Amino acid sequence: MGRAGKAAGLGAVSGIAGAVALRKVMAATIQVVPAEPLVLSAAPAVIFLVALASAWMPARRAARVDPAEALRAE
Repeated sequence: MGRAGKAAGLGAVSGIAGAVALRKVMAATIQVVPAEPLVLSAAPAVIFLVALASAWMPARRAARVDPAEALRAE
């Protein structure tokens, strides 16, 4: 979970930095308001939560497995 959180956080930070850096290009291309604070904060937050949920599900499933049984199965 920690590694997934770090990767998702790094992705969110780099995505926000890229969006801020390219805001004039985006504004000219698709006619959006550059650096809309709500969008710049909500979109990375939602993606970060989805990334954590997608890491939590397999981690929870793996934590339920008894290590001795897993080793015997192999």
